[in-house]
Amino acid sequence: MNVANREMLSFPEPTVTVKTHPVNWDDLGEETGARVLEIGGRKLMGCFYLCPMFTISCSQPTPSFFRKARRCQAAWCRTMSQVLGSSNRRRAARRANPIERQLLFTGILIVNGNHIDPREWSAFGRRCVRKSRKEVCHG
Repeated sequence: MNVANREMLSFPEPTVTVKTHPVNWDDLGEETGARVLEIGGRKLMGCFYLCPMFTISCSQPTPSFFRKARRCQAAWCRTMSQVLGSSNRRRAARRANPIERQLLFTGILIVNGNHIDPREWSAFGRRCVRKSRKEVCHG
């Protein structure tokens, strides 16, 4: 197969699913924690971003998945700021331990059953989307 024909082949982009959840303001971490345990405990393959308001999933790491995860993370932070006030949200996030901070404020990223530390999300996303579709990014 020559180069021109190879370039014409295209693969469909995996579907990114965004599910919105009602927010339980009395216990923000409980429902998010249950979703995290279900996905992480079963070592499900694929990419997942979870926060109290959203669950985003895709069969593999793609630019679209990371874009949607970041948009949902920003939407969740805006909602928290509207309810708590920006300074109160930031203060509460600083006081929370790392797991609480992720469950309640930043969200949790799981790729192929592995938790990705929030400080590594950007680098991990860049590394994954550079890989060819034949490779799987394992976290």
